Amino acid sequence: MRVSQVVLGGDPKQLGPVIHSPEAQKHGLKTSLLERLLGRPMYADYDPKYITMLKRNYRSHALLLEVPNALFYDGALEAFADPMITDCRLHWDGLPTQGVPLCWQGVEGKEDREAGSPSWFNSDEAVIVLKRVTSLMRMRPDCKQENIGIITAYNKQVHKIMRLLKMHDLGDIKVGSTETFQGQERQIIIISTVRSSLDFLGFDVKHNIGFLDNPKRFNVAGTICKH
Repeated sequence: MRVSQVVLGGDPKQLGPVIHSPEAQKHGLKTSLLERLLGRPMYADYDPKYITMLKRNYRSHALLLEVPNALFYDGALEAFADPMITDCRLHWDGLPTQGVPLCWQGVEGKEDREAGSPSWFNSDEAVIVLKRVTSLMRMRPDCKQENIGIITAYNKQVHKIMRLLKMHDLGDIKVGSTETFQGQERQIIIISTVRSSLDFLGFDVKHNIGFLDNPKRFNVAGTICKH
């Protein structure tokens, strides 16, 4: 009798299969085989006889890695990215805390959608994204458009932001959903959440859109940035 081995690779804490069929979801097909196996007792404790976890992260600044590391990987990840890359934007004037490559900006905008479409946009937030990009490009002449990625979970917001960028000769900046960026990396990532209120979070869950009720989408979006 021939003996075979099967090796599965991937990260069950990041985005898995996209399943639109309610019937398929009901029967568990939105959960990948790898994720189902890792939920079994045999694989639960990362026994090296059965599973290998790649712990060295060569992408993110150590401070950006802290939150996803604590939330999804029990603190097992180790920051091994090149400081020459991760530290090169730490002194941008737009950072509220120098040396910390992260900033938040609350936007009291208005969420809109076109009739018949479940996708939302926030024009006020799109304008703020444009201002952030132009500020970066002005203050850091060495920053190129291909170094920047803009993530948003709503197709309508993607279109709004792309239109604004093209109007300002910034059309080479990639804008897309988290799924678009999975497996990629950018020196600078801007995330547009669109939501300015709690009113429609249930709507997002129903249509499988948005960041706020999808831990895997949040994990991917938060670990694409190199610094």
